[in-house]
Amino acid sequence: MYKEERLIGTLSLIEQRRVVTIEDLANELYISPSTVRRDLAELAKRGLIARTSGGAVAVTEMKKNDLMGEISGILPVENALGARAGNLIPQKSTIFFSASLPLSMVPPLENRPNLRVVTDSAQIANSLCGKGVQIFCTSGTYLAAQDSFTGRLAAEFASKFQYDLVFLSCDALTPQKMLTYYDFNTMQVIDAAKHCAQKMVLLCDNTQVDKYAGCSVLALKEIDIVVTNVPEYFQDFTGIVIDTGTPIAN
Repeated sequence: MYKEERLIGTLSLIEQRRVVTIEDLANELYISPSTVRRDLAELAKRGLIARTSGGAVAVTEMKKNDLMGEISGILPVENALGARAGNLIPQKSTIFFSASLPLSMVPPLENRPNLRVVTDSAQIANSLCGKGVQIFCTSGTYLAAQDSFTGRLAAEFASKFQYDLVFLSCDALTPQKMLTYYDFNTMQVIDAAKHCAQKMVLLCDNTQVDKYAGCSVLALKEIDIVVTNVPEYFQDFTGIVIDTGTPIAN
C-alpha cells in the first residue's frame, strides 16, 4: 500500500473509534507497530491527530479533507507516469507488477493477448481482469491492508518466470540513492523478481525523492529505466535510461 493511502486508512480508523492504540492499528492494518508509530508521527506532524501514550485520538474532519486534497493532487501525476510506462511494454512479453506500485501508476493495458502479467497485488490483478491480458497472481500470505501477497510462497511463485520488465515503485528514494520501503513484506517478492528480470523499471514522482523510509532492498544503480516527472534528479546517474515517453519496438 502506498504511504499516503495507508495514512488515509489509519486516519479513517482513528476517526471511527476516536481513540485507538498502536496495537489496534497494527492488527487492523496488518502492519508492524514501528510502521504505525511512523505513520502516527506523520499524521500528528500534519495536525490530523493528537498523539496519546501508546496511541492517538482524532482531531477534525476538516483536516482529513486537507489530506484527501493532497491525494487528489498526486493522482494525475501518477496516472501520467503509468501511461508512459505502458509505452515501454512490447506486445509479446512477460512483465511483473510489484505491489509497491500504487494502482494509479499501473499502465492501462487492454487487448494484449500475447502479454503475460505476473503480480503479487490482488488489487492490480483485479484491475486487469477482463482486459484481454494473461494474469498470474502469486500465492502466499495475504495482507489485507496492502491487498497483496507476501512471504516465501509469493517469492517462490514470482521466481518461476523470466521477465522482460519488472515494474516497481518505492515509498522513498534516499539522497544516497536507495529505494526504501516502510513495510519489510514488500521487499521479499521484489528481491525474487529482480533476479529474473532483463530490465528493472522504477516509477517515481517528485513526492518520493530525497526522503527516507524504513527498509531498503535495491540501490538505484540496479534500476535500468526510470519513469518520472523529475528527470533532472536522475540525469547525473550513469547507466540509467530516463523515460521520455518513446515506445520500445515490439
